[in-house]
Amino acid sequence: MPAAIYVFSLCAFAFGLSEFVVAGLLTAIADDLDARISLVGTAIAAYALGAAIGAPFITALVAHWRDRQILLLATALLGLGSLLMSASPNLVTMSAIIHIRR
Repeated sequence: MPAAIYVFSLCAFAFGLSEFVVAGLLTAIADDLDARISLVGTAIAAYALGAAIGAPFITALVAHWRDRQILLLATALLGLGSLLMSASPNLVTMSAIIHIRR
């Protein structure tokens, strides 16, 4: 198989992991941000909803781009957003980053 298949598979795994692993860390995130679990759950749901609604529009917007450009941009944005969210001091900052990221 071409190396690109492995790269795309790894990126798809990273995107999926970044979205779904958060649900398992809900209590830890709430404790770290000193926020209620329900508010953190709402923030996670807002991100998921934004991704589900925004994905078709973003796909249509970048349909004429080369696959490599899309992959590099998406991976860079995912990495940057994840780093910013990991440094969030509170839920408000994390939620703002989530809304900017989608």
